[in-house]
This record gives sequence, structure tokens and C-alpha cells, in this order.
Amino acid sequence: MTNSARFKHVVFALSLVTGAWPVSAQEFEAFHLKSGMTAEQVQKALPSTYELRWDKQQRVPGFATGVVAKPLSDLSGDDSDIYAMASFCNGRLVTVSRNIDADTEFAPYLEKWLRDFGQPKVGVRTEPWTGPGGGEVVTVEFDWVHDGVKYMLMLTPEGRSGTGELRVSRGASVIFTLEKYSCLKK
Repeated sequence: MTNSARFKHVVFALSLVTGAWPVSAQEFEAFHLKSGMTAEQVQKALPSTYELRWDKQQRVPGFATGVVAKPLSDLSGDDSDIYAMASFCNGRLVTVSRNIDADTEFAPYLEKWLRDFGQPKVGVRTEPWTGPGGGEVVTVEFDWVHDGVKYMLMLTPEGRSGTGELRVSRGASVIFTLEKYSCLKK
């Protein structure tokens, strides 16, 4: 038996004796929320003017999504109504996504994550524009995986028609998600 194999057996034996199991390094903290939180813990961690509202159409057993937003009675109709989106696996937070300001917040995220994680995987996603004149909406995606957490940064440039009419406003978002969690295992 190699030293590495012996070490793994010792760690396993110790975990049985102590009741502790090796813990995955994958965890994130974003916008006052930490991976692994329950819905109740998420609600308590939010700024007091926001609440967690569940998506009524859950399609995967054990997986649930919700929007963190102002109460329905307080909606103003602008982006300030939504704080973030949250996804839970077996009652634990696994993903947080949030729209950010494309002009003031996108570049600082990009600089920090380039410094912290190195070069990202970069992709371009196009979706059909179904409004007048047709066309496409383009989104540039930057993905990093570090310690079991996927960090995503997305930028959608302003889209205009051939006649100069605004089709889609410029936007950006960030996503923090655990790379592996049990709800998606087949």
C-alpha cells in the first residue's frame, strides 16, 4: 500500500471514529448570502425591505428557486424591486444570481476575478429577438471555476435595430453557484 493510500484509509477511519466526514471546499458568500443556508436563514440575512418568494413551478425534485424582492405591495416597477435570484437543493442555498450595473459594477468584478482566478472560459450566446424587425440578442459570458464554485459574469450590450431603435438595454449579471450538488445528479 502506498503512503497516499494509507493516508486516505487513516482519514476515512478517523472520520468513522469521530463522526466527521471530509467537507467539500465548495462554498461561496455573495450579497449577505452563503451557500448552504436554509430559506429561513436567507430571509434573515436579507435587507429588511426584501423577502424570498418561491417560483411555483418546481420541475426537479428537491430543487427550488425563488426571487428575493420587495414585497408585492411595495413594487415600484424598476430594477430596485429585485435583489437577487436564489436556488436551493434539498433545502440548502446552492446558487445566487444578481443583476449588476453594466457601467459601474461589471469592470470591478472582471478585474477582481481575473486577479483571483486567472483567465476565464469565455463564450458568446445569441438568442433570437422576437420584437419588431427580428434579429439577435448577444450575451458575452465569462466563467471561472475555483474550489468547486462556478463564478459567472455576463454582459449583454445594448441592442439596436437597423433603424437605430432600442431593442434591448445594456445589462450585466453575476452568478455564484456550487459546481456539484445532489439535486442534479442522475
